Amino acid sequence: MTFAEMKTEVVRRINESSSVPVFWTDTDVSNALNDGYEEISDVSEWFERSATITLSGATYYDLTTFSILKDVILTPKRGFNVQTNRWLDWVHWRDLDNQTYRRWETVTGEPQKMLARGVWWLGVFPKASSGSLTLWYTSIPPALGGTAEPAFPSEFHYALVDYAVYDLLCQEGEGRKALKFWQRYAQQEVALKQYVQKRLGIDRVATF
Repeated sequence: MTFAEMKTEVVRRINESSSVPVFWTDTDVSNALNDGYEEISDVSEWFERSATITLSGATYYDLTTFSILKDVILTPKRGFNVQTNRWLDWVHWRDLDNQTYRRWETVTGEPQKMLARGVWWLGVFPKASSGSLTLWYTSIPPALGGTAEPAFPSEFHYALVDYAVYDLLCQEGEGRKALKFWQRYAQQEVALKQYVQKRLGIDRVATF
């Protein structure tokens, strides 16, 4: 379902004229759809990206200084050490303090573990002065427009339509009417979240 088709469906449901709008403009409808796109993407975290982090001898790297800042980062997921061809393990700094070495921040070598500090800081252990890591993370996708389609399965596309109608009706003060569309959106939001969480699951295992 393209973005243009979604707008047409929203306009139909709110009984607005698509050629000569009286109350809701084309921009209003577009904004409501993209607000829904952001909302469902934030909750389900279906949109994944990757970026390269150049190692410079630091223990912590501010994610806001890298090119990935053009994305709205939701959750860092996995890190891959290009030099050793190995995935990094997530670890808590308290475990490094208590179970590894009190002065672990001074240890140098190829990174084997990574940790989060605060909102935007990503730490590595050990630290390296050269090389790079590839970081996978979830993000908010770019806004839709024209004939673009959401990249998640088409069965969830109507969630954006329901959210947009809910949003516009709320702005109009039609709370009771809006609630019906919110409930339909919420069900699809949960379904998409479950789909994302299980998309790497095994469908069937044959046994003898």
